[in-house]
Amino acid sequence: MTLRGSGSQDQPRTFGLGATTAIDTAGRPVCAGLPNPSTIGVADLTEVAEHRITRIFDSIAHHVRFDNGGELYYVFNRRGQIVELRSHALQVAISAAGDYLYRKSTANRNS
Repeated sequence: MTLRGSGSQDQPRTFGLGATTAIDTAGRPVCAGLPNPSTIGVADLTEVAEHRITRIFDSIAHHVRFDNGGELYYVFNRRGQIVELRSHALQVAISAAGDYLYRKSTANRNS
């Protein structure tokens, strides 16, 4: 999925599926707001170097480190709702149903 949106250099851009992004003065994206995912997954498990699961009070945190150094961190509460989601150096495909499928970024692939 390629995100192309409307907006000016100094204004947030709006994309399909309710996604938004803010850009710095050089035109680089600095943050993104995406619709709440219904599911989170990894496209290719062979790209995963490590997966840690930690229970924090009534929540479960997942930290997935990819072999290119990319990271995915997400936290579910007791009701199965995602309360935190962060990623770095990863690509994400978002379906119309809200399914998020992560893989390492092609710009950072080691193989």
